[in-house]
Amino acid sequence: MLPSLASRTGGCVSKGFVVAAACLACAASVRARDFDFESITDAPGGPGQGRAPSINDNGDIAFFDDTTVYLYDRSEGTFLNVTALPGAPSGAWFPKLNNQGNIVMLEQTSRDLWFFEAASQTFTNISALPGYPGNSQAHGLQLIFALNDSNVISFHSGQLNYGDVYVYRHATGTFEMITGKPGGSSGGRENTINNLGQVAYMGFPSLYVYDPATGTTTNISTLPGGPGGLGDSFALNDRGDAALFRPDQVTYYDAASGTFLYVSDLPGFPAGSASGFANDLSWRGEIAFWRTDIYYFNPVDQSFTVLNNQGPVPAGGMESSINNRGRIAFTGGQDVYVAVGAPQSDFDADGDVDLADFALFQSCFRGAGLPCPGCPACPADADLDGDDDVDNADFTVFEGCLNGPDQPAAPPS
Repeated sequence: MLPSLASRTGGCVSKGFVVAAACLACAASVRARDFDFESITDAPGGPGQGRAPSINDNGDIAFFDDTTVYLYDRSEGTFLNVTALPGAPSGAWFPKLNNQGNIVMLEQTSRDLWFFEAASQTFTNISALPGYPGNSQAHGLQLIFALNDSNVISFHSGQLNYGDVYVYRHATGTFEMITGKPGGSSGGRENTINNLGQVAYMGFPSLYVYDPATGTTTNISTLPGGPGGLGDSFALNDRGDAALFRPDQVTYYDAASGTFLYVSDLPGFPAGSASGFANDLSWRGEIAFWRTDIYYFNPVDQSFTVLNNQGPVPAGGMESSINNRGRIAFTGGQDVYVAVGAPQSDFDADGDVDLADFALFQSCFRGAGLPCPGCPACPADADLDGDDDVDNADFTVFEGCLNGPDQPAAPPS
């Protein structure tokens, strides 16, 4: 018997039956996802080309073209030339965007680190502040600084092949060295910071994560089951999970369980050249990464979907950024594109999850262990948890997505 629709609590659902699995996020899928693609840089008012996109959870995107940094406002469909504002650096690249619309960027000629505050449209040259340890001379500039929602910036300071990792707290104007802490590396270079304030950095020769909540640093690479040694790069999400990238290997570390998944050992892992340049990881464990083309890894069904070099998206481009709702900004050719996955449970493909979709789901419902062969109205993807039946567990996923007509599918809690 199909349970009635129940009230949603805290983004999940409350109902009178028990399911074994946790409430699944609506935007995740149990099959290789279908995506819609949009060229951002070719939109009205856009610059026509761009690179190194950074997307926030609102879907806004910062990117640069030549020496100009742009901020695309998804809700307004407008572009702001950030480097044309009063007080901006003369030219900048590799912007990083947070959920307040603030940006950290690198001035091209001096390598000075600049912070842009969107609400006031003011700029701070971090490199000119008292206590700043010095600019980075490293290559791979997209990987040597990052920004979180508390306006804390992690960054590298020092020579090409060594140096240290610091954080700058904009609220206080203070600096703190992260490398050299107990349990950590004596130096480091590539780095990022999440919204827990955790700083991940590539030390020598491993990936380290410093947690300010505990004051401890963990060598992720050498944990039991870990890949060991030095990788090309990494990504860190807001749960403290990490993805580690090498030319021949992609590894996912689940911080809660302390376990590793060797993504590159899974069926369907794409062949081709690999790079650690501008890969990314969402809080759900979705990975956007480059391997000749740019790919999306779905942790629910462990499938891979190619994003560029298909449909309207040309080949070329190595940079990607994924937000916590699964929306991906990436480069294809000379343009910045956005890939948006079709909402799970939108069975009639009209952009929402409403009672019309529930009617289609209801026609497929049979119960645990009972397949629905030949049901004429049954959509192929009604088996939302991928266990070859349509039962109460699938209804849990469906109700978590239900938001009504003309509304986007419910975001994850």
